[in-house]
Amino acid sequence: MNLMMHWKSLMIVINKTCYNKTYAQYPDDAAAYAGRGIAKANAGLSYCSDYKKACELGIKRVCEVYNDQCR
Repeated sequence: MNLMMHWKSLMIVINKTCYNKTYAQYPDDAAAYAGRGIAKANAGLSYCSDYKKACELGIKRVCEVYNDQCR
């Protein structure tokens, strides 16, 4: 595995850990769900559940992306 792959893997772990801690403290933080969804999408992981939750919590732009890419 090259250095760039290691860096990307590390960033995925850091992003997911940070967002997961945010959910524990602020379970209705729509921006946190959207942010984790973006991090997952950039990493090539499934992100639709995070976008769905952010949409349910009121971020209209995320609803548009969710409806376009996840349905």
